[in-house]
Amino acid sequence: MARSRRGSRTRQRNSTPRRDARQEDGGRGDERRREPQHPTPEPQRRAGGPPRASASAAEDASRVASRQARSRPLRELLEGIGTPDAAPFRPDPFQTEALAALEAEDVLVTAPTGSGKTWIAREEIRRLLAQAKRAWYTSPLKALTNSKYHEFCDEFGAERVGILTGDRKERADAPLIVGTTEVYRNQLFDALRGGQQVNADLVVLDEAHYLADEERGHVWEEAIILTPPRVRMLLLSATVGRAEDFAGWIAEVRGHSCRVIPRPGARPVPLRAAFLYPDGGLTPLFDGRGQFNPEIARFMQTAKSERQSSHGRFGRGAQTRRPGLPEMPPSILLAALGSYDLLPAIVFLPTRRRCDEAAAEAAFAPRRGGGNPERREERARVLEQLVEQYPEMRRHRHWDIVLRGGVASHHAGHMPAWKLAIEHLMSAGLLDAIFATATVAAGVDFPARTVVLENIDVRTGHGWRPLTASELQQMTGRAGRRGRDRVGFVVAAPGLHQNPQKLASLLNAPPDPLESRFRATYTTLLNLLDAYGTFAQVRDIAERSFARRDDAEELARLERARHEAERRLQTELAEAGCDLPPEAARRTRAQKPSCVGSTVRSCPVASSASVAAAAASSSSRSGAVTV
Repeated sequence: MARSRRGSRTRQRNSTPRRDARQEDGGRGDERRREPQHPTPEPQRRAGGPPRASASAAEDASRVASRQARSRPLRELLEGIGTPDAAPFRPDPFQTEALAALEAEDVLVTAPTGSGKTWIAREEIRRLLAQAKRAWYTSPLKALTNSKYHEFCDEFGAERVGILTGDRKERADAPLIVGTTEVYRNQLFDALRGGQQVNADLVVLDEAHYLADEERGHVWEEAIILTPPRVRMLLLSATVGRAEDFAGWIAEVRGHSCRVIPRPGARPVPLRAAFLYPDGGLTPLFDGRGQFNPEIARFMQTAKSERQSSHGRFGRGAQTRRPGLPEMPPSILLAALGSYDLLPAIVFLPTRRRCDEAAAEAAFAPRRGGGNPERREERARVLEQLVEQYPEMRRHRHWDIVLRGGVASHHAGHMPAWKLAIEHLMSAGLLDAIFATATVAAGVDFPARTVVLENIDVRTGHGWRPLTASELQQMTGRAGRRGRDRVGFVVAAPGLHQNPQKLASLLNAPPDPLESRFRATYTTLLNLLDAYGTFAQVRDIAERSFARRDDAEELARLERARHEAERRLQTELAEAGCDLPPEAARRTRAQKPSCVGSTVRSCPVASSASVAAAAASSSSRSGAVTV
């Protein structure tokens, strides 16, 4: 039985649909260039570890890449790869406009990732520190907080910068504090309890779109509501939908204007999208007209047909019903990317365990430039420097994987010192790839040329759900950094939940509308009651939430619909000569009007009454935030 199951798994990986040779030479169908395909082999299982692909499989991927280099669409896709020439920095108009506006009002900056939003915050902080003033810089994640902390220490001097997270507390009295948004919100509560105000002249809310996060978004609303009006606020995000509505709410709750400053135009570093075939071939995700590549559509349809007709060749049960392809072993994935000069890369994976396994499997597989002794020596130097400060790092189980293999995993399960080391190495360009969960999507400045997605779904505590346009934009924002790359890439790689057509649609979609996640939870209410002392003040805070503003707008819309329905009802009553008063018609939808020979189902007056009654009922049941 065990032998049969192993054979089934082998057949599953070896049954990837073959591509027509015409797809490899740009669709010209030259029979002389047709070569045998190399299906992805079954990796050899190592005791106590994840599967490892053979060296020949990586060589096969390299041969496919070399053969494909003759394809015109591929040449156009990869054209321009490299590092731009050094040039003096000149701020963009939107950056100087934001700095000028901050002198008198709050500012919401909406600009693509890598366009220089952090430069605005850094220059405003520099101005305040020169005036002996204070600033708070908040971020949603510890990884981003650590990154910004070290960046600001290098910029302003370590003695002037402190950090406050759940893991670290250093120089809490420094004039510039970098911390998570939850810590800043808690400081606001503490100040209110003591009858004081937060000790800051500027608060920067990085990744402000987290206000729409289902579990944590309420923290951003509370921070905005509770920050004293005298403190200027700078909000930064690449993916804020409804920016004008958001800024309007901020102006309402804080009592002065909030200016929206967008960056016009496309990304400063162009983004190109590609699809990676299971045999290592690469093709553009879009055709010359900007539409989804029909060759990929035909390939995916062939894969689906073979999976359905083979009765389990690709696997059984839920795996058979998934729309994607068998996952590509990480070593072969990196070999293929290296063949196209698409490293370094960030590979997004759904779970921490999968990230760790992928890093271990890919670490020692041969790849282009993977054994560079100079880079290995530099990695050793950086790690040894950090070991002096964090001795426990040397015992980390991934020490050899990072040092010798030049790859790493990054997720919230690693100890803070280890994540700090990985962030140092990747920022210095000393790693070929990191396998990461979505934490890296939230602004950690890794100089990755390529972002790889194996799935179009994301895993949550409640199962799988589709990736949103805003989440995808955050992920692809890591690809191609200003001043470091001429072009960035997003690659759709084989995966069980992969759907390249949906990925193409999301890449062209606008950011998701920003929606409030404010909830009057017991914790929030008790904190507010402890800080303010009276229930009336707590209610006032809840009624100032972004959710309440949305509800008020919805109520106004329903009220307009009700008035319009009543107007039509009165007109139709008059035209029909019906003696049913409008009030009575609105109260009942099931009663027969007094019009002789009419029924409720056929009477236009009764139909209009139903509309008015429904609008009034919906208005009364609106889900406003209540305390």
